[in-house]
Amino acid sequence: MQPSDPTPPPAPGGGARPALDWPLTLGDALLIGGGALIFLFSFAPFISSSTPSVFGRGDSYDDWWNAWSLQLFMVPLTLFVVAAGLLLIGLGLSRKFWSPDREVLGFKPGQLAVGIALFAFLVMLGYALSRKTVYISFSWGGAFMLIGALAAAVGAFLNHFGVGGLLPLPNLRKPAAPAAPTYPVAPTQAFPADQYPGGQAAPPPPPPQQ
Repeated sequence: MQPSDPTPPPAPGGGARPALDWPLTLGDALLIGGGALIFLFSFAPFISSSTPSVFGRGDSYDDWWNAWSLQLFMVPLTLFVVAAGLLLIGLGLSRKFWSPDREVLGFKPGQLAVGIALFAFLVMLGYALSRKTVYISFSWGGAFMLIGALAAAVGAFLNHFGVGGLLPLPNLRKPAAPAAPTYPVAPTQAFPADQYPGGQAAPPPPPPQQ
């Protein structure tokens, strides 16, 4: 078993055994879920601000911006994180179509997932820990994007080291075709033309057609 391939090898021997239609691992599920969190919550408030009213009278002015907003300092790094989330979803689904040993630009899918997930997590962690003004804060949409990046990074490392195993999802399994029997088949017993098994006489032939 390769370190980057947590899919177990097929069991030897014949018989009807459940074959994997999609070997979804725990790491793949975290990649898909984490990438989905990054993308979906990129439309939620990423940065929020609360500006007090002039001369302390009236209500304060509240506003927020998502990761796609071009007005503040977030772009283009936030867009890179969103693109990383979409790539992580694709890498989590790739096991259904690609072999984990297939290389892309000299890297295996598990290695690409580790690099992309770490990039997204470190960028989001930098946004969360960066110094803000008294009126600007890191909002809940960015917090969920950070959680998604962390989950994707954990899933990428699980796949890379071959741990986590397959998820017990029976709807992703299909019964395999039974193997051909290997034992010798007894020859068919021949009976006389005028006698059936059990000692009964064979029926007379039908009369010829007129």
